[in-house]
Amino acid sequence: MYLYKSAIAGSVRARVTSATRFTGADRSLTQVRVCDTVAVQITESAGVARVISLQDPAPQ
Repeated sequence: MYLYKSAIAGSVRARVTSATRFTGADRSLTQVRVCDTVAVQITESAGVARVISLQDPAPQ
């Protein structure tokens, strides 16, 4: 599964894996809805971006 983020400056596409940690209200990617604000930690290796952690809702 992939997490997409569109922004004025561009977009980010990152792979969600079984190692992705979910914290906060959502415990899986299927619970994240369009327009949700989330905090995401992404790492890139060998040209592949992976989501390390996702927190919803994001800290205010």
